Amino acid sequence: MKGFDGFRTPACLLGGKVDSAAILEFEKQPLAVVGLPALKAQLAVFSAAPWNIVIPDGEWRTAQIDPEYAVALSREKDMCFLVIFQGTEAGVRAILKGGAR
Repeated sequence: MKGFDGFRTPACLLGGKVDSAAILEFEKQPLAVVGLPALKAQLAVFSAAPWNIVIPDGEWRTAQIDPEYAVALSREKDMCFLVIFQGTEAGVRAILKGGAR
């Protein structure tokens, strides 16, 4: 993404259309946000280091944050991927494994 060094997308989310994209700044750190309408999701990409996020590379952590939304967090080297999905935690896990789209 122009203006965001190191931007990449997790392989399980490649191939879909994007309906929006922005580069934001949160506490003086760049944060790229991309809308993924086919998945009813938003992807945020940011550096792990400033937030001391320690997750094994490629591992996804998921959680249901309320009755309508679930999240997934992963890390590859120093890049973190946070995906907010409209749906259930089980649905998120299926998408991350290449299932329901």
